[in-house]
Amino acid sequence: LRGRAGSDLFLCRLMDYSTVNVQLVIAICADADVYQELKIGQLAQKVLGRMLCDGCASDEEIAAMQTAEYSKQHFDLQYPLLKLATEAETPLHYYAKPIEINGTRYRMCCEWFEKKGANNDRPYLLKWIESHKKQ
Repeated sequence: LRGRAGSDLFLCRLMDYSTVNVQLVIAICADADVYQELKIGQLAQKVLGRMLCDGCASDEEIAAMQTAEYSKQHFDLQYPLLKLATEAETPLHYYAKPIEINGTRYRMCCEWFEKKGANNDRPYLLKWIESHKKQ
């Protein structure tokens, strides 16, 4: 498997996260240098999204991720990380493609930023990923 940027295929960037085991994604992307190759939104969708689908968060944490307070504290987001998905609409600030967690469909917040200084969500996201890796 190739997991480095450069002349090799950058597998993390190309994989369809809906069909890949989260442990494979984490194993390939475990190196901080590889994480740096992904834009913050890609990292959220491909790694965080897959981890949530694969049960790396408790039901209580999934419920908390639907609140602005938890999402601000743990991801530095301005909106709840998760919002229940309906077929009728794609809310502003959320990815169009829903993810399924424990049989329930959610839309994940798309408002990820990594500006130097005050608005950098990357350290929060990396901290969550690291703390929720399954051993």
